[in-house]
Amino acid sequence: MKFIYLQMKKIPSIREWYLEITSFEDLMLYWMTARLNLDGNAFAEAIKEKKYHCRSELANRLQSLAEINNNSFFSTLQKVSGKTFQTQSKFILNGLSIYINKNGGFFSGITSYKTLKTQEIINNIIFPKNDGKYTDKDIRILKWDGGTHYYAKINDFDVEVNDELKWNTEIEARKKAMEFLKTINE
Repeated sequence: MKFIYLQMKKIPSIREWYLEITSFEDLMLYWMTARLNLDGNAFAEAIKEKKYHCRSELANRLQSLAEINNNSFFSTLQKVSGKTFQTQSKFILNGLSIYINKNGGFFSGITSYKTLKTQEIINNIIFPKNDGKYTDKDIRILKWDGGTHYYAKINDFDVEVNDELKWNTEIEARKKAMEFLKTINE
Protein backbone atom coordinates (compact mmCIF):
# COMPACT_ATOMS: atom_id res chain seq x y z
CA MET A 1 0.00 0.00 0.00
CA LYS A 2 1.39 3.40 -0.98
CA PHE A 3 0.40 6.90 -1.94
CA ILE A 4 0.53 7.93 -5.58
CA TYR A 5 0.42 11.54 -6.81
CA LEU A 6 -1.55 11.41 -10.06
CA GLN A 7 -2.13 13.95 -12.81
CA MET A 8 -5.11 13.68 -15.13
CA LYS A 9 -3.80 13.40 -18.71
CA LYS A 10 -6.65 15.36 -20.34
CA ILE A 11 -6.61 18.14 -17.71
CA PRO A 12 -3.00 18.42 -16.44
CA SER A 13 -3.93 20.99 -13.78
CA ILE A 14 -5.85 18.27 -11.89
CA ARG A 15 -3.37 16.59 -9.56
CA GLU A 16 -4.13 14.71 -6.38
CA TRP A 17 -2.72 12.15 -3.96
CA TYR A 18 -4.38 8.72 -3.93
CA LEU A 19 -3.93 5.68 -1.77
CA GLU A 20 -3.20 2.66 -3.98
CA ILE A 21 -4.70 -0.55 -2.60
CA THR A 22 -3.84 -3.88 -4.21
CA SER A 23 -4.87 -6.48 -1.61
CA PHE A 24 -7.85 -7.28 0.57
CA GLU A 25 -5.61 -7.01 3.67
CA ASP A 26 -4.69 -3.44 2.72
CA LEU A 27 -8.34 -2.64 2.04
CA MET A 28 -9.25 -3.87 5.53
CA LEU A 29 -6.44 -1.80 7.05
CA TYR A 30 -7.75 1.29 5.22
CA TRP A 31 -11.31 0.68 6.46
CA MET A 32 -10.20 0.04 10.05
CA THR A 33 -8.13 3.25 10.17
CA ALA A 34 -8.54 6.05 7.65
CA ARG A 35 -12.10 5.25 6.52
CA LEU A 36 -13.31 4.67 10.07
CA ASN A 37 -11.86 8.08 10.93
CA LEU A 38 -13.50 9.66 7.85
CA ASP A 39 -16.94 8.17 8.60
CA GLY A 40 -16.64 8.97 12.32
CA ASN A 41 -15.77 12.60 11.59
CA ALA A 42 -18.71 12.89 9.18
CA PHE A 43 -21.10 11.46 11.78
CA ALA A 44 -19.75 13.73 14.55
CA GLU A 45 -20.06 16.76 12.27
CA ALA A 46 -23.65 15.87 11.33
CA ILE A 47 -24.63 15.63 15.00
CA LYS A 48 -22.93 18.92 15.79
CA GLU A 49 -24.31 20.79 12.75
CA LYS A 50 -27.96 19.67 12.91
CA LYS A 51 -29.32 23.13 12.05
CA TYR A 52 -26.66 24.02 9.48
CA HIS A 53 -24.98 22.42 6.52
CA CYS A 54 -21.96 20.25 7.19
CA ARG A 55 -18.61 21.55 6.00
CA SER A 56 -16.79 18.36 4.97
CA GLU A 57 -17.53 16.92 1.53
CA LEU A 58 -18.52 13.50 2.83
CA ALA A 59 -20.80 14.79 5.60
CA ASN A 60 -22.41 17.33 3.28
CA ARG A 61 -23.17 14.72 0.59
CA LEU A 62 -24.48 12.21 3.11
CA GLN A 63 -26.68 14.86 4.69
CA SER A 64 -28.12 15.75 1.26
CA LEU A 65 -28.78 12.08 0.43
CA ALA A 66 -30.46 11.54 3.79
CA GLU A 67 -32.77 14.52 3.23
CA ILE A 68 -33.62 13.52 -0.36
CA ASN A 69 -34.48 9.95 0.68
CA ASN A 70 -36.13 10.98 3.95
CA ASN A 71 -33.70 8.82 5.96
CA SER A 72 -31.57 9.49 8.99
CA PHE A 73 -27.97 10.56 8.52
CA PHE A 74 -26.74 7.42 10.29
CA SER A 75 -28.83 5.09 8.12
CA THR A 76 -27.52 6.82 4.99
CA LEU A 77 -23.94 6.60 6.24
CA GLN A 78 -24.37 2.85 6.85
CA LYS A 79 -25.83 2.22 3.39
CA VAL A 80 -23.26 4.29 1.50
CA SER A 81 -20.32 2.87 3.45
CA GLY A 82 -21.58 -0.69 3.03
CA LYS A 83 -22.05 -0.28 -0.73
CA THR A 84 -18.64 1.41 -1.06
CA PHE A 85 -16.89 -1.40 0.80
CA GLN A 86 -18.73 -4.03 -1.24
CA THR A 87 -17.72 -2.39 -4.54
CA GLN A 88 -14.11 -1.90 -3.47
CA SER A 89 -13.92 -5.53 -2.32
CA LYS A 90 -15.18 -6.76 -5.70
CA PHE A 91 -12.45 -4.82 -7.52
CA ILE A 92 -9.73 -6.17 -5.21
CA LEU A 93 -11.01 -9.77 -5.26
CA ASN A 94 -11.03 -9.59 -9.07
CA GLY A 95 -7.33 -8.70 -9.07
CA LEU A 96 -7.71 -4.97 -9.74
CA SER A 97 -6.11 -2.12 -7.81
CA ILE A 98 -8.18 0.75 -6.44
CA TYR A 99 -7.16 4.36 -5.86
CA ILE A 100 -8.77 6.25 -2.98
CA ASN A 101 -8.60 10.01 -2.42
CA LYS A 102 -8.57 11.79 0.95
CA ASN A 103 -12.38 12.19 0.87
CA GLY A 104 -13.01 8.47 0.36
CA GLY A 105 -13.77 8.72 -3.37
CA PHE A 106 -12.19 5.96 -5.43
CA PHE A 107 -11.74 4.46 -8.86
CA SER A 108 -10.02 1.49 -10.45
CA GLY A 109 -7.63 1.74 -13.38
CA ILE A 110 -5.29 4.66 -13.91
CA THR A 111 -4.91 4.70 -17.69
CA SER A 112 -6.22 8.28 -17.89
CA TYR A 113 -3.69 9.43 -15.25
CA LYS A 114 0.04 10.03 -15.21
CA THR A 115 1.98 9.07 -12.07
CA LEU A 116 4.06 12.03 -10.89
CA LYS A 117 5.48 10.54 -7.68
CA THR A 118 4.92 7.86 -5.08
CA GLN A 119 5.34 7.79 -1.32
CA GLU A 120 5.52 4.75 0.90
CA ILE A 121 3.37 4.67 4.04
CA ILE A 122 5.58 4.77 7.13
CA ASN A 123 3.26 4.63 10.17
CA ASN A 124 -0.27 5.83 9.57
CA ILE A 125 -2.49 6.38 6.58
CA ILE A 126 -2.31 10.17 6.43
CA PHE A 127 -2.64 11.63 2.97
CA PRO A 128 0.24 13.87 1.89
CA LYS A 129 -0.62 17.51 1.24
CA ASN A 130 -0.83 18.55 -2.41
CA ASP A 131 1.01 21.79 -1.68
CA GLY A 132 3.84 20.53 0.52
CA LYS A 133 4.27 19.48 4.12
CA TYR A 134 1.93 19.70 7.09
CA THR A 135 2.65 22.52 9.54
CA ASP A 136 1.55 23.49 13.03
CA LYS A 137 -1.34 25.37 11.37
CA ASP A 138 -2.83 21.97 10.40
CA ILE A 139 -3.01 20.87 14.05
CA ARG A 140 -6.32 20.98 15.92
CA ILE A 141 -6.65 20.22 19.62
CA LEU A 142 -10.07 18.96 20.70
CA LYS A 143 -11.80 18.27 23.99
CA TRP A 144 -15.28 16.76 24.25
CA ASP A 145 -17.90 18.76 26.15
CA GLY A 146 -17.60 17.62 29.75
CA GLY A 147 -14.52 15.54 28.89
CA THR A 148 -11.23 15.53 30.73
CA HIS A 149 -8.83 14.53 27.95
CA TYR A 150 -7.45 16.38 24.94
CA TYR A 151 -7.18 14.91 21.45
CA ALA A 152 -5.06 16.11 18.54
CA LYS A 153 -5.82 16.01 14.84
CA ILE A 154 -3.70 16.90 11.85
CA ASN A 155 -6.01 17.80 9.04
CA ASP A 156 -8.83 15.29 9.73
CA PHE A 157 -6.61 12.48 10.98
CA ASP A 158 -6.19 11.43 14.61
CA VAL A 159 -2.74 11.88 16.12
CA GLU A 160 -1.48 8.66 17.65
CA VAL A 161 1.91 8.49 19.40
CA ASN A 162 3.02 5.25 21.08
CA ASP A 163 -0.55 3.88 20.95
CA GLU A 164 -1.86 6.98 22.77
CA LEU A 165 -4.74 9.02 21.35
CA LYS A 166 -5.57 11.26 24.33
CA TRP A 167 -3.64 13.41 26.76
CA ASN A 168 -4.31 15.13 30.09
CA THR A 169 -3.43 18.68 29.01
CA GLU A 170 -3.77 20.80 25.89
CA ILE A 171 -0.03 21.52 26.02
CA GLU A 172 0.79 17.80 26.09
CA ALA A 173 -1.58 17.11 23.17
CA ARG A 174 0.02 19.90 21.08
CA LYS A 175 3.51 18.63 21.94
CA LYS A 176 2.58 15.10 20.76
CA ALA A 177 1.04 16.53 17.59
CA MET A 178 4.27 18.39 16.84
CA GLU A 179 6.20 15.13 17.35
CA PHE A 180 3.78 13.38 15.03
CA LEU A 181 4.25 16.09 12.38
CA LYS A 182 7.91 15.16 12.09
CA THR A 183 7.07 11.54 11.28
CA ILE A 184 4.46 12.30 8.60
CA ASN A 185 6.59 14.96 6.88
CA GLU A 186 9.62 12.67 6.40
